[in-house]
Amino acid sequence: MLTVPAHVLSAIDDLKKELHDLKTHTVSKSVFNELKAENDQLKQDLESVKSQYSRRFRDLMAEIDEEKKIRLATQVEMERIRKIVAESHV
Repeated sequence: MLTVPAHVLSAIDDLKKELHDLKTHTVSKSVFNELKAENDQLKQDLESVKSQYSRRFRDLMAEIDEEKKIRLATQVEMERIRKIVAESHV
């Protein structure tokens, strides 16, 4: 009869445990495909949301720039009016 060394038996037991763990912690191909499809859809949704928020952010920045221009123009006009009023009181 052939004698198997202890370290080989230990390695075989470790492989059996690892195989058991893999069998209990893996999913079927159909479940994997469902999860993959869901993941792909979530990625698409994320890209869509990112695109929408980027567009909205650019729009808001343009609106802020326009408001800054209006404020600056108003300040210039106010200074002009103040000078006119100050000159008329002299």
